[in-house]
Amino acid sequence: MNIEAASHTSAVSVGAIRQRFRPVLGVVVVAALLLWFSIPTFVSIHWFWLSEYYSHGYLVLLLTAFLFGLEVRRAPLEPFTPSWAGLACLIPLVLLMVAGQGATTVIVSQSALPALWIAAIWSLAGIRNARRFAPSLAYLYVAIPVWHVFVGSLQSLTIFVVSAWIRAAHLPAFIEGNFFHVPSGTFEVEEGCAGLRQAIVALALAFFVSLLRHRRLPLVVLLTASGLALALVGNWLRVFTTIVVGLSPGSPLLLVVRDHHYIFGWTTFVVVMVPFFFVVRLLDRPDSNLPAAIPVVSRQAPVSRMGGMISAACVVLVLGILLNYRVDQGDEPLSEVTLQLPETPGWTRVGDWQGASRPDFVGATATAAGQYSDGDGRVGVFGATYAVQQQGHEVIYSKNTPEGQSGTVVERGVVKVTAASGVALPFQELRVSEPDLKQRLVWVGVRTAGESATGAVAAKALQLLGALRGRHDAQALVLSAPCSADCATARSSLSKYATAAGARFYDEAELH
Repeated sequence: MNIEAASHTSAVSVGAIRQRFRPVLGVVVVAALLLWFSIPTFVSIHWFWLSEYYSHGYLVLLLTAFLFGLEVRRAPLEPFTPSWAGLACLIPLVLLMVAGQGATTVIVSQSALPALWIAAIWSLAGIRNARRFAPSLAYLYVAIPVWHVFVGSLQSLTIFVVSAWIRAAHLPAFIEGNFFHVPSGTFEVEEGCAGLRQAIVALALAFFVSLLRHRRLPLVVLLTASGLALALVGNWLRVFTTIVVGLSPGSPLLLVVRDHHYIFGWTTFVVVMVPFFFVVRLLDRPDSNLPAAIPVVSRQAPVSRMGGMISAACVVLVLGILLNYRVDQGDEPLSEVTLQLPETPGWTRVGDWQGASRPDFVGATATAAGQYSDGDGRVGVFGATYAVQQQGHEVIYSKNTPEGQSGTVVERGVVKVTAASGVALPFQELRVSEPDLKQRLVWVGVRTAGESATGAVAAKALQLLGALRGRHDAQALVLSAPCSADCATARSSLSKYATAAGARFYDEAELH
């Protein structure tokens, strides 16, 4: 009887151990799959972290891990309570990140990354645990490369403030846009003078100190806003001081030379941030450095429910990993590709299309351009093909200029023509003004993975659908013609050429 009892007790103990550690093993598997799924997004972020604006990225990643570990040690975790609401957030985030990778719009997947991790914790551990770790994981946003969209706004704000200070000081300066003309020369407030780098670092520093010492939302907001404001003021002082020093014809160029100007900027940043730490010190109280330990409510989800959530999360993440591999663009073929504009009956090539009005599509595999005439009108024709669309080498890209370097778009619209083969060809119509005040019409046609798109959003959607089918190619056809008051003649010439040659260009370009 004793032997049987001991055997029974041993079997129960082994079963209890397995039952206890099985969910732990499941969580480890989910965490591994989560990291695996995040690798393509991490790779895209890595290249931004090598740039000047985001060179603090890896430090922020380490600090994020530090804050996460600090939260783990602060108080015992609540018993894991799986949440289907968390899973409902995890699924669209996974699909959104896949879409960002497939459409080479990595800003989408990068922005969703911290939220994905929070949703994963919510799914497996419940909302209370997710709330605890959300601030630590949200800290990574100070290194997500979204902040450069504010360069223009910060540059304009710097010009506005410095101009006001110069006028208030009655300094002899003539202000023209972002140029400050003084007796000793001219200063230009470039994008690098906008103060974005200092602003991001101040944001990272203030947010980290706030989370480390307080974690109360009002104080976090107050300290973060204070640090950001001080960094902006410091940048304005840097620009203003540089102009003041440069007012004297015999003044040293210490603050104007690029390297010294850079050092002076960071020196100013360090000085103006001193009040921030004084404010932090004032707000510190012996009992306020960290919030009180969170009481743990003793409740544990049934093992079956935990197992079901782990299985569901694994399925979602495995699907996301497979889709990431599916939409991966791979490497562009190294073989040389030449693009020829189609020979079209009734149209004769009368010259090349050169100069500042010629379109520019960054990173195209091949391009071709020429001027064509049918006797009555003249049309500039530009074609570009992408064998494989990749980040920064895509038919829809902010640095692409279908209107040319010299043109300014003053009006937009959409037109459609029917090719001789019966295929409908949509074009975005741009009315472009040149420096000599002359105007021209520009038609921009885009085909992605074999389908024509009516706009940028549609082209990105087609790019994603094409990537899921294993196609990553794209083509652009740009037509241009000078126009009179109503542009009717130009529109007629463009329509005639598009009808005769548009579909043929796409078909021949796709063969490459």
